[in-house]
Amino acid sequence: MIEHGFAGFARRFGAVALLIVAASAPGSGCAAPDASPKYATPQGGSGELATLKCDWRYNVIEVDGKEVPQFPVNLFFTNGNTVKVEPGERSVAVSFSDGNQYGAWRFGFEFLPGHVYKIGAPGGFTEGVRVTNKNTTTSTVIR
Repeated sequence: MIEHGFAGFARRFGAVALLIVAASAPGSGCAAPDASPKYATPQGGSGELATLKCDWRYNVIEVDGKEVPQFPVNLFFTNGNTVKVEPGERSVAVSFSDGNQYGAWRFGFEFLPGHVYKIGAPGGFTEGVRVTNKNTTTSTVIR
């Protein structure tokens, strides 16, 4: 039986897409499950916790050695994530990705309760990440 070219292509493409989805599903394949500790948002009101808000293309990926859950699909035009943390000295890892470049920084920072921190580009052609306390308008560039 001779098939119309597009119908045969569509059936083969659908079968390949199904295989890709099945192969990438959790629990499929030979890789061991991810045993790294996951970050759990602390309980508390907005006046008790510090809020980290990432700019476009930036994401908090780890707090105090615990992995922060990410969006399943990271699109070029989506905003960065927002993470609430306990106040005090925290170890934070931040990533940057624009599809062509990738950067990651790990740093310690003293977060104040009830304050909002913007995390984003350091400005100009400088590499790193800028942390701005929106309550006090003070900034720190981390390289």
